[in-house]
Amino acid sequence: MSGLPFQFPVRRRNRPIRVELRALHATRRARVRAQKRTRFAGFVLLAAVLLGAAGWIAWIGARELARRVLAENQAFRIREITVESTGELLKPEFVVDYLHLRRGQSLLGVDIARLRRDLELCSEVERAEVGLALPDRLAIRIAERTPVASLVAGATRYQVDRRGVVMDLLSSRRLSDAQRKAIEELPVITGAAVADMRIQCPVISSEIHHALALFQRVDRGDLDPGLEIRSVDVSRRGFLAVTTADGCRTRLAIADLDQQLRRWSAVLRDARARTLRVATIDLSLGGDVPVTFVAAQTEAP
Repeated sequence: MSGLPFQFPVRRRNRPIRVELRALHATRRARVRAQKRTRFAGFVLLAAVLLGAAGWIAWIGARELARRVLAENQAFRIREITVESTGELLKPEFVVDYLHLRRGQSLLGVDIARLRRDLELCSEVERAEVGLALPDRLAIRIAERTPVASLVAGATRYQVDRRGVVMDLLSSRRLSDAQRKAIEELPVITGAAVADMRIQCPVISSEIHHALALFQRVDRGDLDPGLEIRSVDVSRRGFLAVTTADGCRTRLAIADLDQQLRRWSAVLRDARARTLRVATIDLSLGGDVPVTFVAAQTEAP
């Protein structure tokens, strides 16, 4: 017997086979999880569709019920329409006809937002409110724009309110003869630019805004009591050329206007005390004030 040492047989390991089995198991588990997620998403989508369909059917049913119970209910029919306005330009009959309202129509079918929007499209309307007074009354309140002057640019003649919003009133056929005459006798602002002649838009010109402020001060009696302005020319930037009812032509600068108006009032009072009338006066120079006087016309006894 030889003297070689004894050796145990070497056991071979099946590592590649085990790795492949683990990969197969992982792939199968991932596929199972993906199938579960797909089924869950399908269930959620189906539930959402069913809920949406049920909500739509419920809404249709509620609308039909409301139409039958409320809209077609004779108790919710318009029987009274009240129109309150701060001015006299818009008559109640015109407002009702303009909004296509009629007695007997469904009160709950009235679109309040649309009625208010349609009213505020009228150049005469500054603000409008529309409300329902159940079961059968519709109330409309209108704040009218009041024209304070006519605005002239070339052959175009519009009106403006105290905020400078442009209106076209004379083209309306709704005016009575007295209203038309009153509008035609408003003081006139001449020399306006075309950019300031946009209906329902405020004027841009600073000179026009100063002219409107001057009209308001005269109306309040802040200046000489006998002062009545007929026209203001705003064609020159930074200046106002004012013509009064008695023919006085006055030139004002919009800078430091208050000081000039005080001096103007003082000159008018002094002329009246001396039985004179101011023919021309230039207050825009700031220092010396060129003035021309003429004899005041005395009324026949």
